[in-house]
Amino acid sequence: MPRWIQAQPQGRTRQSCEGHTVSVVERVLYILFGKHEDDGGNVFCPPLTVLDTNTMILSTPAVDPPGRQRQTPNDREGHSAAVIDQRIYVFGGTWTDHEDITLYMNDLHILDTTCKPPAWSRPPRTPSNSPPMEREGHTAVVVGHRMLVFGGTWVDEEDKSRYLNDVHVYDATRNWWSQPDVLGTPPIEREGHTASSIGRNMLVFGGAGLDAVDHPINLADLHVLDTDTWTWHQPILGSDVLPQERRYHTASVIDRRMYVFGGQYYEPTADLHFECDNVVSCLDIESMSWDTLQVDGQAPLRRACHSAGVVGKRIFIVGGRYWDISEDDYIFMNDVQLLDTTPCSTFATDWRAYFNNAHLSDIELRVDGRPIPAHRVVLAARCEHFSRMLMSGMKEAESVCVTIDGVRHEVFACLLEYMYTDVVDFAPEIALELLTAADRFGLERLKRECINAIESSLRVSTVCHVFFVADQHCADDLKAVCLQFITSNFPEVIRTEGFQGLSRELLDQVHFAMANRHYPDTEAKLKKEVHDGQPLERTAAKLGQLSLGNGSRRDWPQLALWADRGNVATSGCDDPK
Repeated sequence: MPRWIQAQPQGRTRQSCEGHTVSVVERVLYILFGKHEDDGGNVFCPPLTVLDTNTMILSTPAVDPPGRQRQTPNDREGHSAAVIDQRIYVFGGTWTDHEDITLYMNDLHILDTTCKPPAWSRPPRTPSNSPPMEREGHTAVVVGHRMLVFGGTWVDEEDKSRYLNDVHVYDATRNWWSQPDVLGTPPIEREGHTASSIGRNMLVFGGAGLDAVDHPINLADLHVLDTDTWTWHQPILGSDVLPQERRYHTASVIDRRMYVFGGQYYEPTADLHFECDNVVSCLDIESMSWDTLQVDGQAPLRRACHSAGVVGKRIFIVGGRYWDISEDDYIFMNDVQLLDTTPCSTFATDWRAYFNNAHLSDIELRVDGRPIPAHRVVLAARCEHFSRMLMSGMKEAESVCVTIDGVRHEVFACLLEYMYTDVVDFAPEIALELLTAADRFGLERLKRECINAIESSLRVSTVCHVFFVADQHCADDLKAVCLQFITSNFPEVIRTEGFQGLSRELLDQVHFAMANRHYPDTEAKLKKEVHDGQPLERTAAKLGQLSLGNGSRRDWPQLALWADRGNVATSGCDDPK
């Protein structure tokens, strides 16, 4: 099952922003441009930020060192970025300056990542080879050494948005733009969509555009452009399940599966945009079937205008924005989230098939008179107790049937299942017995799981018995939790049968903890007195007295019970008023 991981990059933090791009070159993320808005409403474009996914270190390289002519492109957002031979080709975008003038761009810039530090350049323009018209919200994908630009939007002289569905090709080997004659039915004009290269095809999903009467619409359609024949077609879907319509989302392809995350949709009745749920929609490219993924871990905040890059089996989600209702404004983000699509281990599933299965079994364990088939190699590999038994010349080493005493069948079956699969679900009521068995057979990790289950289910009526068992099996962490529970609920715990049955040694520990709870330095002082040879009776009396420092007369016999149980005289202590 895929899982979410919140990355913790080291180094210089990038400003929160939207409308940026993420390009991956040899496991390094290049985060380019975007828009950041501070608390005062000032807008600016963050510098190039680099994230090395091997070291998880963020850095901001100096792409315009002193003495070198400035080559860095103008600020922008809503641009595209595509990687060809370790060079990042940035095209178009838009920027609104401090005078609220919006500029749409169609310039092309190249960031050469083979240079140290990376270096910007701009390929020369020729009058006979013009680039596509200005735009933002378009996409660019790479097929071979060609960059395909599709769609986007621009604003005409009447300040009206115009959506595009044209296809342009930039040949990086020739520095040449062309516009192929495309056949088939193209997608409607759109912006904020995604485009992914699948072999020699371009797969377009979603976005936003206008319907036949020029009303804004959200899209969740799929279109494929075959670059060998330059033909559009709309694939037949393998299921009726469709993701929510959206724009400004991300779509990342790993192993013939496209993972869609985030984005926003327009709600015409409210005339507002809303972020999509933070679920992951997945398209199986072979069957063209959509599915909503079940993902482990804490899902990121919903967002739009973020960006994503793929490294191996992991998708890095960077930044974006969301609408905060309480603030009545967009909140920009700078977090880095990982969606790890690495297939889960099948170890537990594979070995579970052999648990309590006579197939290939070479030993029988008899517990409570009931047989359990097992495999010597599993027992010896997973448990030092059985390893010594089966390989040390003991009679059990030659026997095909070994009797296990001192543990119930239900409990041992859980322990054996854990040995086969490394996971086990057990009922809370057997956790203490399973802890005892895990300690006996030396399964420390199972012992830790039992402790976690027991800690969350402590009760006044059982805590003293748990305290006793934890002491018997050297579960110090569990003992500490029991002590804290006992001291926090002392008036109730002291009346239980379990408390009455505690040994003097454990009672000493309880009352040291009680005294230290009221007087933090008491425990160390009293332990030092005992260590220095002070009479135990005198120290005990002090402890009883200190424990009553802010108590009532009525509490005195109860709090001094440990001294009575130990036949320690308390007559030297005054009953505190």
